[in-house]
Amino acid sequence: ALAELCGIHQSGVHRRIKRLERGGVIRGYVAVVEPDAVDRGYLSFILCNGGAGESDQLAGEGHFLATVRTHPFVQEIHTVSGRHQYLIKVRSPNGQALRDLQRLILRSPWIKEVELLIGLETIVESGALDLESEATVRRLRSGNLSARKVG
Repeated sequence: ALAELCGIHQSGVHRRIKRLERGGVIRGYVAVVEPDAVDRGYLSFILCNGGAGESDQLAGEGHFLATVRTHPFVQEIHTVSGRHQYLIKVRSPNGQALRDLQRLILRSPWIKEVELLIGLETIVESGALDLESEATVRRLRSGNLSARKVG
């Protein structure tokens, strides 16, 4: 399907994919599973602010992030603009598991505020990037894709 989309031979696609993997454009492959089927149907988001009572801000924030990033229910962590510093996407089996994660976060001396948002209905959820734009297809055909660092 990718070879047809790009209008090139399968072996050319294979070479380009290997080059994109080596260059960091393709970071890995994942299976997209139904959350309910693996007991992770309870979607929530945690908004966090920190800095409370911590003499060493970076160490406190680092400890908080190290704790959260390794938690099995945490899918994503983002720094965000606005009133909060972090947005954490959580997929847990139930509300009690979410509450346990919230308690874990609140035990961090760095945290000063936590707000929970419970997902009621998922309208669109995809980890996929739309690569069918004309510009992207041209770049795929030419092999001119590379990893770009922002900032």
